[in-house]
Amino acid sequence: MLARYLGRLNIISWFAFASLACIIGSLAACDQQASLIGDRSTTDSPIDATRSVVETETAPVIVAFGDSLTAGLGVASPQTYPAQLQNKISQAGFSHRVVNMGVNGETTAGALRRLDHIMELRPSIVILEFGANDGLRGLAVDQTQANLAQIIGRLRARDIMVVLTGMRLPPNYGPSYTRSFAQIFPTLATMYHIPFMPFFLQDVATKPALNQPDGLHPTATGYSIIVDNLWPILFPILKPGGDSTAILGESRTKWDEQ
Repeated sequence: MLARYLGRLNIISWFAFASLACIIGSLAACDQQASLIGDRSTTDSPIDATRSVVETETAPVIVAFGDSLTAGLGVASPQTYPAQLQNKISQAGFSHRVVNMGVNGETTAGALRRLDHIMELRPSIVILEFGANDGLRGLAVDQTQANLAQIIGRLRARDIMVVLTGMRLPPNYGPSYTRSFAQIFPTLATMYHIPFMPFFLQDVATKPALNQPDGLHPTATGYSIIVDNLWPILFPILKPGGDSTAILGESRTKWDEQ
């Protein structure tokens, strides 16, 4: 199966390595355990511990729902983007609790199957990061869009705010497919009037210093840039009564220049 993927690529790009990482990750990550970020130390006094439990149970939940880019394949748990986002949220004085629900190698179809479990967490916000594995497997664009539309629609029906992050493919997948794939995300953001970050890996993709040796998954520093890019979109939503339809400005990458 790996040979088939590698045979399709006519240039060496970071997505060539991505296919290896994501497929291997999908075999290794069979469970779907949530990781609660920012747990308090067990050395708290009984009164502090009780207060901590109450605060945790009542704090608004943000679910980081995605694939290995959310799970943080290749970096330590505190270096993942959900963990770094939790730190930024806490430092800003908000009580929200971030739950990392990333699964390595997952497609939009797998995400749709997990959606009931996500909604059981009763999140107020879901950051949706999917599509890379659909794209590198060459799955039908219409089906990927339909899967994401179902996820967004069901979350919005529960009054859960969705922040959509987009993904892009390298040009060696062909101009027609890459353009159609990239258009999935702004189309859905407009259709559902939801906050939108056009490219999850903006300012990180194609930069070796910000990526692991596989060429796709960011380093800790790369994830910190992603969090900084996401923050102007997320911040207005965190404020009481806040809402946002912010769109992060488009940026050019090496792909756009080819």
